[in-house]
Amino acid sequence: MALLIPFFGMGASALLLGEPLQTWKLGAAALVMAGLAVNVFSTRLMASKPAG
Repeated sequence: MALLIPFFGMGASALLLGEPLQTWKLGAAALVMAGLAVNVFSTRLMASKPAG
């Protein structure tokens, strides 16, 4: 959850301060989320495979 701090910060600045969310910012947030998903799910898949 700590890795999501920039994502929530960007959302909070848009909601509370009225900062615009440009397309490139949303794309960057999607890339961050995709990277986190790959990290979490690849670790789980590697742990569930039997050794050898």
